[in-house]
Amino acid sequence: MKILSIKDYMNIMLRRLWVIILMGIMILMFFVVYKFFMPKTYLAKTTILIKSNDLQLMDIKTNPMAGDTWKRHFQDQLNLLKSSFLAERVMRKLDINMPLEKFKSMVNIDAIFRTNMVEVAVSGSNSIKITEIANTWVREFIYQDMERRMGVAEYGISRLEKQIEETAQKLHDAKKELNEFVQKYGVWAEREQLIDTLKKQERRLERELIEQSAKYKEKHSKIISLNEQLREVKEQRISETEKLVALQDQAASYNAISKRLETYEAIYSELINRSKRLDTARGLAMSDTRIIDVARVPKAPTSLPSKVQMAIIFGGMFFAFLLCFVIEYYDSSLRAPEEVEFYAKMPFLGEIPSGIKEFAKENIDNFYKVADSYIYSEMAGAFRNLQVALLFSSSEKEMKTFLITSANAKEGKTTVASNIAISFAHAEENTLLIDADIKKGDLSNVFGCSDKPGLSNILQGDATLESAEIRTTIKNLSILPAGRLISAATEILETEKVNALIAEVKSKFQRVIIDIPAILVSSEALILGGKCDGTIFVIKEGVTELQTILSAKKRLDVAKIKINGALLNNFASEKETAIHFYYYKKFIQKVKTMTKKREKQVTV
Repeated sequence: MKILSIKDYMNIMLRRLWVIILMGIMILMFFVVYKFFMPKTYLAKTTILIKSNDLQLMDIKTNPMAGDTWKRHFQDQLNLLKSSFLAERVMRKLDINMPLEKFKSMVNIDAIFRTNMVEVAVSGSNSIKITEIANTWVREFIYQDMERRMGVAEYGISRLEKQIEETAQKLHDAKKELNEFVQKYGVWAEREQLIDTLKKQERRLERELIEQSAKYKEKHSKIISLNEQLREVKEQRISETEKLVALQDQAASYNAISKRLETYEAIYSELINRSKRLDTARGLAMSDTRIIDVARVPKAPTSLPSKVQMAIIFGGMFFAFLLCFVIEYYDSSLRAPEEVEFYAKMPFLGEIPSGIKEFAKENIDNFYKVADSYIYSEMAGAFRNLQVALLFSSSEKEMKTFLITSANAKEGKTTVASNIAISFAHAEENTLLIDADIKKGDLSNVFGCSDKPGLSNILQGDATLESAEIRTTIKNLSILPAGRLISAATEILETEKVNALIAEVKSKFQRVIIDIPAILVSSEALILGGKCDGTIFVIKEGVTELQTILSAKKRLDVAKIKINGALLNNFASEKETAIHFYYYKKFIQKVKTMTKKREKQVTV
């Protein structure tokens, strides 16, 4: 099995170029219809920036959850932008009366990649109205956010006021309880402080008494005064200590009351500060969302987005390419020499180019005589190559008579027969071209002798070869027309006169080319095929189906007619190559020399 190369794939697409062109026309027509016949649609866009001052204070390095929190916040804001509640709010604001889902379908909200910005796009037939909708949509979103923040602040203030009132009452009760405790039991801390003070005074008086005793006697007035002061301080210290010991059972209650009072004072202070902040926030309620671009009235209707256009173009072209290969897969016609040999099981003789490209400027209606009229053309060169291939198509016997046929009509066998005969004539070989299609006589029409006696007249005994043979304007080329057109061609060709005629033309001409109807159209080819030296099977490239070729070949095999080879007609040549006639004549002379040597060897 052949492995396809890039060149093979390119050839497949070139063969199915009409599919690609048709798809291109369809895509073009789609864009034309969309632009000129579809209702005009305008698009108004506005862009907003979503941020959060609270979340911006969070550091991702110190708080790994800050990034996820921001993503959730951004997604929440995006969902609010797309909410039906906001859509209904805009509809009420602009007094729009239409189904909610239809209104929402006009609005497209998308986050801009890798930014905190969101684009709000509104499409519709009224450019002014959609611009108003786009701007109102983002404004109402911001107002909604501000209202939410003001509502939260007011709710927080109302709750704080209640908490402040409750805390103030608790603080008042704690102070009252502490005052009553102090009045009843004294101040615990002041008593301990007084005892510490008395201890310090006692130590100071003792040091001073020791110092004065070194100077004065015991009955000195200063000594007496110091002893009296020391005694009073000791007595007071002992009395206060006894009172403090008596208050040991009330110490826990005093500490509990004191701590509760401190807690209420701290709570009250915090609530007052929070109340002030919320009050300030209520007065300065602002949204974290900011408008970046305001929607402006569009001047021209929108076209398809560039991504959609590219998707349509590339998608259509991809489908066209795929369709080319699908058609190629299901196309059983033969297109390459190796396909002829592999599938049709026939020797390949050559390929005849279509000539459409080569003769595009020549205004040629047919190619029956191209080998003579355009001798330097690529097509003429291909017929000369085929002529040489026929000379060496068999090594068993000399090839003089060639039957040109095909599976179906309209495959170019008449063109091939005419040009091969002309090529042999140009090689200075006396050549006869026989039009054996006595039902239509196409070849006779080409050479302008359709009204002359010909093959049918000879076989019916109304004419001889000498009287029916017509010398053409081309040197070394004669033609035997079809003669009188008759429908019973098979009966005439089965007579013994055919064998006599074949023997006569072989003795008189060096080459005889016979144009016969298609095998599957009539049975003339089966009758004459066995009487000729070689049979050439014409296959129209890209048209003749393989099954048709095999059916025709089977009929030839049953009739025991050997096929010398097949050729591809109307072949799409890859490049134009003309063989210079000077080198061609030298090549033909060389071939003739080789042929004469081989004839001498056979004779010996």
